[in-house]
Amino acid sequence: MKELEERLRADAAQIRAEVDPALRARIHASIAATRPERKPTRSRPLPARLPRWALGAATAAGVAVAALLLVRPEAPTAPEFSATPTAVREDGGQRPVAALRAEFALLELEAMATRPLEEEQQKLEADLERIQEELRRSF
Repeated sequence: MKELEERLRADAAQIRAEVDPALRARIHASIAATRPERKPTRSRPLPARLPRWALGAATAAGVAVAALLLVRPEAPTAPEFSATPTAVREDGGQRPVAALRAEFALLELEAMATRPLEEEQQKLEADLERIQEELRRSF
């Protein structure tokens, strides 16, 4: 890391950016020749402002509707349970518990197999953030 930092500093020290006086004169002439941008004219008149009571009434109505949506007076109904254990799929069908157990076993195996890779990825991301922070501080 120190070698990279030293090489970057050495390369930065060698860079000399100088502007030719002729180019500088052209840039200043170009800036002086530009005109300020005009404000666009309105094609339609501004709409009339609503009275304060109308704004207050609209706000109160919005608060009332939000309160009704958050605090519903009707109680949710309890789901009906079947005697045999099944699971509902996203497409509306049902699967037996044995198939779910096999799927859970595969998911658990997948999680165990990918856990070391995820930990290594987290370590690499932490190293990358640390190096980026060191570079920001050095420049």
